[in-house]
Amino acid sequence: MKQGEHAVIPYHDGRMLRKRVEESYLRPADIARSMNTTHSTLLGYYETESLRTETIRRASLALKRNLFFDMGMRLPKDLPSSLNTEPMRRVAELEAENVRLRIENETYRDLLKR
Repeated sequence: MKQGEHAVIPYHDGRMLRKRVEESYLRPADIARSMNTTHSTLLGYYETESLRTETIRRASLALKRNLFFDMGMRLPKDLPSSLNTEPMRRVAELEAENVRLRIENETYRDLLKR
């Protein structure tokens, strides 16, 4: 894999939806009703690899859970986002500085031992 390329993460929206419905302990028929759809349509969503955004939005509201966030968490961590990444960049800088200072500290300790 070349630099900048990411492995394709197999993902199936319907299976994710089924798992979240099961985790909710709500009756699927009640969730379907909250989504303004039928129970059989909800069951059909479970078999659908790629659900429409509106379907995922309605399911999120019915489950009181941000399914878009769940989907985003499965993406590679190094993908940029439109969020303010300045704090993350600053943390990375401080971590690099911390490593440099530890090495410098060890060097001074070694010199003092002589």
